[in-house]
Formats: sequence, structure tokens, C-alpha cells
Amino acid sequence: MPLLGVLCFLQSPGLTVADTKHDLVADPWHFLKHAFDVFPVQNQAYGYVFPQGLFFALADPLPDWVAQRLWWWLVLSVGYVGFFRLTGSSVASVAYVLSPHTVATLGAISSETWPMMVAPWVLLAFIRRGDGWAVPLWGSVVAAGCLGAVNAAASVAALVPAALVAVWGVVRGWVPWRRVVLWGGEVVLVSLWWLVPLFRFAKVAPPFMDYIESASVTTAPMSVLNVLRGATSWVPFVSWERAAAHEMAVQSEWVFITTAVAVVGLIGLVRARSPWLLMLVVGVVLLVGSRFVPSVLDGPLVAFRNVHKFDLLVRIPLCVGVGIGLSRWAHSAVRSGVLLLVVLAVSPAWTGRLAPLGAYERVPGYYQEAADYINANAVGTTLITPAAQFARQDWGWTRDDPFQPLLRVPWVLRDAIPIVESEDIRQLDGVMAVLGDESVEPVDAVRALRALGFGMVVVRHDLDMSAVAQPSLWVADSDSLSRRLVRAGVPVKHFGRVDVAVLGDPVDLPACSMRGAGEAVALVAALYGQRCVPGASGDVVTDTPALVGRDFGDLGRPSEFLTGGSPRDYASVADPVPAVVRGEVRASQPGYTAAVDGDVESAWEPVGPAWIELRNAAPVVAPWVEFVASGRGVVWFESDAGRVSRLVSDGERVRVRVPGPSDRVRVGVDGVGVADVRFADVDRSVRVDVPVQTRAVLLQRVMVPEASLERTLVIHAPMRVRITSDVGSWVEDVQPGELRISSRAHWMLLEVSTSM
Repeated sequence: MPLLGVLCFLQSPGLTVADTKHDLVADPWHFLKHAFDVFPVQNQAYGYVFPQGLFFALADPLPDWVAQRLWWWLVLSVGYVGFFRLTGSSVASVAYVLSPHTVATLGAISSETWPMMVAPWVLLAFIRRGDGWAVPLWGSVVAAGCLGAVNAAASVAALVPAALVAVWGVVRGWVPWRRVVLWGGEVVLVSLWWLVPLFRFAKVAPPFMDYIESASVTTAPMSVLNVLRGATSWVPFVSWERAAAHEMAVQSEWVFITTAVAVVGLIGLVRARSPWLLMLVVGVVLLVGSRFVPSVLDGPLVAFRNVHKFDLLVRIPLCVGVGIGLSRWAHSAVRSGVLLLVVLAVSPAWTGRLAPLGAYERVPGYYQEAADYINANAVGTTLITPAAQFARQDWGWTRDDPFQPLLRVPWVLRDAIPIVESEDIRQLDGVMAVLGDESVEPVDAVRALRALGFGMVVVRHDLDMSAVAQPSLWVADSDSLSRRLVRAGVPVKHFGRVDVAVLGDPVDLPACSMRGAGEAVALVAALYGQRCVPGASGDVVTDTPALVGRDFGDLGRPSEFLTGGSPRDYASVADPVPAVVRGEVRASQPGYTAAVDGDVESAWEPVGPAWIELRNAAPVVAPWVEFVASGRGVVWFESDAGRVSRLVSDGERVRVRVPGPSDRVRVGVDGVGVADVRFADVDRSVRVDVPVQTRAVLLQRVMVPEASLERTLVIHAPMRVRITSDVGSWVEDVQPGELRISSRAHWMLLEVSTSM
């Protein structure tokens, strides 16, 4: 065990890393004090209370990095001693506590490593040692009570090995069933301290699990080979933050080494008539089988979506097999070979590579200075900007925002996992859009924020933007945000590399009802001067929520407007607004909507030979095609009556006569992009219905990636409207029917002045 301590202190000595929760090293006592608070909702904060939270609270006088390494030492030591009592093999115990799963989790999220280390202690109550048990029943129950609940799924997973061994023992006749029932009841009792808050949390917490990674992502690595060698965590496959784990996941030499260790374990288990084979089979079937039931893991079993937490069902039996093999193999060369293999497999530990990237010496003092100012002068809610998936600063990565343990006033931040209702996520995205988009006047943006209760805005200038995914059109860099706030005329205080803008007291705006989603609330407040409530109908009509698909892992990055389907998106009280294609458009490769959006600045750039086909509702006797190329080359145009070719130049608009009559035209390209193509009445736009009682219509492309504003308004009564946009304003008399809008404006507000 002292050697494990040395290994822990070899990991980025003198530096703190982003392990599980920033509050644990920054201010553990304050964090624990509020761990059981219902509001504001915190994701399983109560689960940190014991043992991890208590450990860091007691270690608070120590330097942060020392407290972290002592915790890691405790985690590995608990696992080592427990597994040694199970197998009597030091080599097998080391292979277990420094398995690939530990490499992937110990430095970055040790709360997931801890249950795996406690699991051997829990199952020892069902292992015979002569006339008695490896540990008394109370010892297993105490161990179960120490699992903690930072992640309830990981704690449940740690109980499964004991349950399997117990069932095996009952079937084989060496474990009394009463012992199992008593154990189960006592485990539930000692877990009530976190089960009760868990159910209370479930009642009040929004369904944030719907808006994080999907089962298709978390189960992607679950091939038989990856499961056996321990590369079950999906994060190292898609992120290089956990450098050693990433290499283990993807590099061929590590595939060989970890597979070889698994083979040694399998050989050791071949002749073992024990519960270990049962556990191995269950583990492999569960993990590999998870790939085939994504709908279940995204539905009723969403809490267990990260199935890699059940890796211990494979790791325990395989490492037991390593121990069995070493005890049976008398040849010294074989034993030496196995020892060398394990030493290589755990080399990330003795080469000091368990810590994730982004280690830091300390949080800069300007965070405390800014927090002190905000705590003393807070007005309303404080908005922290720019939006970022995680807090990754150029001086170090804390994952949680450095302000989190420092602020004692209401604050909000758009990060990867906002634990609020979906409509509130949309509204927060709209706030970020209004604040950052240059098409909205800064004064209007500040007025909207004040109307929504924001009194201060924090602008962080130390984010490592190279490590921050760009979530949408509304992500503004920190310098731009600060300049906009200064242009709005609000006082800005400077604390090192953090700015604090004081917006002032909240302002009251006239209330209104709105047909639209939360993302339009701030934009309506900024442009129309009223605070609307999202809904399915209202006096103000918007083109939100757009029917789009979102990448939740990338701060909800939206796709373009879709024409149909049920893509993943934040739920809304309003019905999604789709794009509508008049006629029919299809193509041989995706992305073709850029060719029919009416904007020559965007283009469909297919790879190799490709075609796009436009079909009109009725045949055209003398069909013409208008075409703008992106690039230079030969393009062919095919109708039902024949085909013609044309040499086109980049950006040149050509009008091509094709043989007719025909209700369709297919345009073929090879090495040439399509910036625009038009045929008869075929086009694509977003259709917005405008009821008679409408007072205003807001159209925008601030929140959705569009090259131009393409809308078709369905007008039901004659009206005079004042049209305002970021490119101009004018008055228009509008008649019933369809009003087609094609504009480079980022937003357009139509205010109904009179009915005609």
C-alpha cells in the first residue's frame, strides 16, 4: 500500500486536477452544508456527503493537490486490500486496482472508481474461508454503506457482484438463503441516507438525462474485445483529456497489452467451477448486449445509460483468473511473463499519467476578488459568460466553473448540463444569443436581460477557447461581449481577467402572450419591448421552436430547419416549426438544402459525382432552370424529355432551357458545388401562420444556422405593418394570402399598426 501512495503522489505533483467536483477542494464545508438542499437543484450533491465529501472536508487544511492524492491513495488502498483478501495475489490485486477502467476514471472522476474499489469488500461476506466467512455479514453491510451516492448507478453496480456470488452460493448450497435476505435488507437500510434524497431529487429535478449523451454514444465501445480488455468507458474514445486512457482505447500496442491480460485471466478461469465464470458471462452479456437496446437505455433505464459502470462484472472475474493462474503455474518463466505483462498494463500509474490534462497550481485570486464584489453588490441574478461546455481555462481546467464555490448569490451559466427545465434551457440560449449577436443593439440586449431578472454579467477572458466547442451562432468571444456591454453604457468592473458588468435593477416590461418557445423571449423583449410567455398561441407570433436536431454534448448546437421527423431537441410548450418544400427536392448526398435556400453565399458541396433533383407539382411545357455554380466545370441538366450540358463558371448565374414537357429536372455535378438552383415553383422556406388577432411577428435566424431569412407568412386579413430589421425598416400594406420573405437580415419584426 505505501507503493500505491507513492504512485498517487507521482501524478502531476504540486498540481490540482479536475476530479469529480471542484467544490471538494475549493470549499468542501460549504458544499456539504448545502448538499441536501432541494433548491437550487444540484445533481446528486447529497451523494458526496460520505465518504468523499467528509474526507475532503477533514483534509481542507492541506494543500488541494495533497488532499486529492491522499484520496486517490485511499481509493486504491481500499481496492487493493479488498481484492487481496479475495485472491491472496498481489499481482492480481494490482491488475484490478489499476485496470483500464481505473486509468479512465481515477484522475478525472474518482467518484466512479470508489464503488469499484469497495465492491470486493461487499462480496467477501459470501466467500467461505474454512468454517467461516471471509468477512462477517456486518462488514459487507458497512462496506455497502460506504459506497456513497455521487453516482447512484455506480453504487448499484458495485452490489451486483455480491448478489451474483450470493445466488451462486445459495444454488450450490454453501450460502444460506436467510443470510442473503438479511444482507439485502440491511444494505437497503444503510443506503437510506442517500436513497431518500435521491427519490426527493427525482421528484423536483428536471429530466436533464434527456439532454446529455445518448445510449448510442455510451455503448459504442462495447465490442466483445473492448469489454474483455477493459476499454468500456466511452469518454476516452471521444476525448483526449484523459490522455493515458485515450491511448489505451485507441492505440494498437495498448489493445495488445490489455487483451493479453484478459487472456491470462480467461485461461486462469477455464477450470474454475466458481461464481466467477457466472459473473464474467453476465458482465459480457450485459455490456455487449447494451449496444442492441439503445431505446431502453434512453428510456426506462436511462439512469444506467453509462453501462461502463458495470465493468467490474468483467474485471473482478478476470483478475481473479490472473490470481488463480499464478497460483497454478509453476514454471517461473510463465509467472515472470505474467508479472511483466501486468507491469506494462499498469504503466500509466508508474509513469505518472493518471491525472487528466489541465492540471493547475491554484485558481487565480481575481476570481475571489470578483466573487467578493458580486456577493456584496448583487442585483438580481448574475449571468456568467461566455457559454462553455466545461470550465477549461488557459491556466487550468476546473471542469466546474471557478465561481461555483465562491458565489453566495443567485447565478446562472450555460454549460453542457444545465439542470433546469427544457424551456428554461431554451430561454437561456436566447439570452446568450441576444447578448452576443451583433445584429441586436447592445442597449436593447441589456434592457432584455434586466427585464428577465439579470442584474450582473460576468465575462471570463481566460477560457481556453481551443478546448471549448462552438455551440451555435450565438457564441461570442469574451472581448466582443465586453465591448458590447461597454457600448450599452453599463459600468464594467475589471478584476484581473474577469469583467463584471453591473446592468442595474430589474425593469418591468409590458406582458404579452407568444406563440413560440423560450429562445424567443429575450429577443422579443429586446426588439419589441415586451416580456412574453412562451406558449402554443398568443398575440406575438414567432418562428420558434424551429424543427431542428441538436447536439446536446455541444451545448445544443442546432441543425438547419428540418422538414419533418422527430429529431432530438429540448421539449417546448409550442409545436415545432418545420421547413416546407413546395414541390419535392432530393439529392444523392446530404446537405443539399444549401442549394435551394435562395442564398448564393451558401452552397451544396458534394464529394465526387452527385445529383440534385427538383420536382414540380405539375409538368412544365417549356422548362427553364436557373443555376449558380460554386466552382467551374461541366454540369448536366436532365428532364423527362432529354438531357443538356453546360460549362459553368464560379458564381455565374445561368438560365438553361431543358427539353420538355417535364415535371422534374435532375442536375448532375462532379467537382462543382451548387450555390443555387431553381425550377418552376419549387422552393424551400419556413411557413409561419399569422392569425387575425396577431399584434407582431418576429422572424429570426439568430438561433438557427441559416444563410438567409427564408419565410412564407400566411396572412388571413389585410393589414398595415411596420417592418423593422437589422438591415432597415419600412411600412407595408399586406393582403390576405402568402407573403414570401427572402432577406439577408438576421431578424425581422413586423408590427401590425392597423387592420385594413
